[in-house]
Amino acid sequence: MSKYISPRLALPVLSLLILVAAVFWLQPRAMSYTGVNLLFNLAVPIALATVAQMIIIMVNDIDLSMGAFVSLIACITAAILPENPALGVAMLAGCVLAYAALGALIEIRQLPAIVVTLGMSFVWSGAAVLVLPSPGGTAPGWLAAIMKSKPPLVPMAIIASVLIAGTAHLLIMRSGFGTKLRALGGNARAVARSGRSTVMLRASAYGLAGFSRCSRGWRWSG
Repeated sequence: MSKYISPRLALPVLSLLILVAAVFWLQPRAMSYTGVNLLFNLAVPIALATVAQMIIIMVNDIDLSMGAFVSLIACITAAILPENPALGVAMLAGCVLAYAALGALIEIRQLPAIVVTLGMSFVWSGAAVLVLPSPGGTAPGWLAAIMKSKPPLVPMAIIASVLIAGTAHLLIMRSGFGTKLRALGGNARAVARSGRSTVMLRASAYGLAGFSRCSRGWRWSG
């Protein structure tokens, strides 16, 4: 094993290669541009959801409102964004800010995140029904064009997944901000004694997770 690649990083890559090889063996027609694109088409929203939940777990919390929040984002993207882009963007930004405020409230009041997010899941679900009472809506043209684009050689889903993984790794593992978030999850008291605002850090973590889930909602509606 190369000194630049740890076994922990190599394991998920090896697992993915084994699974893809098994799929290709069972269904040889999947070994084509269209087949790979269909195979990895849902990888982007799953990757974004994984990054979002990873950020929450990194600060030692658990979020049970992910699905409901993504549903709300998808409803806003499908029902509001195509008809009124300014209002749609404002609503999406408001959702991210509300998620950041939720993180701040959890830290200030020392509330159990699992209970708070469980309660908020009903709020997000209710808001989604208000935005889009019945199935319908359409994805914005620019979003559909991006998701349906066909770059040469490699499908768009793989390119997007690699970009998401690389960005998340750099932000969480290679940046000072990521180090602070990991420290918050490991020892919040030590972070507070060092002069860092634990409220701001937890709010930032939740806001970043909310943004990632917004991106997942865009991809899901697209």
